Amino acid sequence: MEKEDVLKKILESGSSKAPADFTANTMLAVEAFATKPIVYEPLVPPLMKRIFITCFGTVLMLVLLAAISIVSPEIDFIKMLRLPDISPETYQKIISGIIVFWCVFVINKLWTKHRWRLFAMHQ
Repeated sequence: MEKEDVLKKILESGSSKAPADFTANTMLAVEAFATKPIVYEPLVPPLMKRIFITCFGTVLMLVLLAAISIVSPEIDFIKMLRLPDISPETYQKIISGIIVFWCVFVINKLWTKHRWRLFAMHQ
């Protein structure tokens, strides 16, 4: 019996009554936070991204043109072009570099999207 009285005193002294509108105020705060949009600034500005993509496209087209000229030198417009004397191993390195760049770029995009999605879910 004494034990129950002690527990009852501890419970009564340690707890205080919550205000009547506690739940409503809490839900309003949660809803306000949940509806607030999360805005992330891109690391690279859109103009710089366009410049990178344009440069990459230009380099890719030049490499493709060089590869076509190596494969079929009998095409008329290719006969007129003077290409630098570059070995096939160098072209292979250039193409490998382009492929590695885009693979890493895509993996980074997927990883950062997934990471931000997880980060937003845990907030």
